[in-house]
Amino acid sequence: MKQFLDDYAFFKKKALRSFPSISSPGADGQPHGTAHDPDMSFINHAELVFQYTMREKVCSNVKDLSERDRPYGDLLIFRYIDNLHRDATIIKLNRRYGDDPDIGSDWPADMANSTFTERQNRALSLAFDICSDQSVHDGTYLQKMAQIRHKLA
Repeated sequence: MKQFLDDYAFFKKKALRSFPSISSPGADGQPHGTAHDPDMSFINHAELVFQYTMREKVCSNVKDLSERDRPYGDLLIFRYIDNLHRDATIIKLNRRYGDDPDIGSDWPADMANSTFTERQNRALSLAFDICSDQSVHDGTYLQKMAQIRHKLA
C-alpha cells in the first residue's frame, strides 16, 4: 500500500508533463502521417490522471470512514499527497487535532518515531482496506507498475 501511495508523485508529474494536444492539418491541405497513434496520447494521459486521482480518493475516503479515522486520512494526505516529512506531518496533525477533546491526546506534537510509525501503519491499513485497485490486494501491484512505466516510457 505504501508503494501505491508513493507512486502518486510519479503519476501527477507525468500527467502534468504529457498533456495531449490536437494539431491542425498542414497548410497544404494534405494529410500527414504521424509516428505515433494520436489517440494513445489521450489514452495515456487519461490513465495518468486516473492513477493519481485514485490515490487522492483513497486518502480522502479514509478521512470519511469515521470521526476517529479522520486524522489517519490527513496523515496519508500530508505524507503521500503533499509529500511532507514526518516532523511536518506531526506538527500539522497536532495543530488540526490537538485541541479536540476526543482525539487530541492521540496526536501530540512530541510524538515518538515508533508511535508515528504505528499510526502511519494503521493509516496504510485503513487505506488498503478501501483501495479499489485489485493489484494492491492480490500482490501484483509492482508488476502492474512495471508494465505501466514501460508503456509510458
